[in-house]
Amino acid sequence: MVFHTVLPALLGKDVLKRIKIIVTDGDSQEISQLDDAIASFFPEAYRIRCSWHIIDRGWNKKVKVALGGKSRKKRALASLGQPRQKAAPLTQLNKTARTIYRWMFSWAQPSYCETEEEYFLSKALFMKFVASRQVREVLGWGVGDEIIRFTREIVIPHEERMAYFKRHDLFHLETHTNCGHEGTNNGMKHCATPVMPQTRLDKAVQTLHLNATMKAGSKSIDVCRKSNSKKSWSDSHTSKNVTDPCESMLQTEWQLSSTWTPHRVSQYRWLLIHSADDSCSDESSEEDEESEDESEDESSKVTGSSSQTFVCSYMNY
Repeated sequence: MVFHTVLPALLGKDVLKRIKIIVTDGDSQEISQLDDAIASFFPEAYRIRCSWHIIDRGWNKKVKVALGGKSRKKRALASLGQPRQKAAPLTQLNKTARTIYRWMFSWAQPSYCETEEEYFLSKALFMKFVASRQVREVLGWGVGDEIIRFTREIVIPHEERMAYFKRHDLFHLETHTNCGHEGTNNGMKHCATPVMPQTRLDKAVQTLHLNATMKAGSKSIDVCRKSNSKKSWSDSHTSKNVTDPCESMLQTEWQLSSTWTPHRVSQYRWLLIHSADDSCSDESSEEDEESEDESEDESSKVTGSSSQTFVCSYMNY
């Protein structure tokens, strides 16, 4: 009803045609209805599964290995308003479990496995890591088998709808979970002016409009304050004109700017090569200069360069 009638009437068919990604959890009824609606109203949309529902919920049900840190469970009403207790220090078991847990999330997130080859390589290394003797000694010999079984039976079967390389070429703002939207829905039900299932439609619309107006105003004030305030942790001239995340990205790129080497490939295209280790590159160049034979010098330069880690990027103008 919602996907076939409400959304087309509320947003219009032109808006629905521009939707690229639809994220769902494990609700089979919702998935079946969405698949039918996608064929009729969302011709450009690609449905993916929420990585958090697959990995986190499955980890708590099947693996049950503590990740450590603060508890994410809701506190009792009697404890609300009281300061939370500090989390216990992470043990070696917690740290190893977190490594495995976050490794699985890397398959759904950008900047990790962006091609099918990288994904299969990461998956093979993951299985080797979990099955290794060192990991089994930390987690327990039976826990490693549980994690491998959980990965093969719960996570990998959803790779078609979860793996990032499947949607790498789609514009989707790197979305891989719908937890933020569920948090928004939960906030609408438990805020100071909630919208409940028994609320009349006209009253619900008025309440949602009021909440949205107040939230938009609060965000606008927050963005304006951050954009026009001086960042004490940055001394650049841009720090007082941009937000914190933007300034952080600018600082990161500026610090790496000296390690980029541009090569003009064509009239409007440049190849940027970034060396991850300048010291090793300098040492290899010094050794090359001491070589007596020029031909050996050239070959050693090539060998020295290939031993480094490079990040290449094409830029079009």
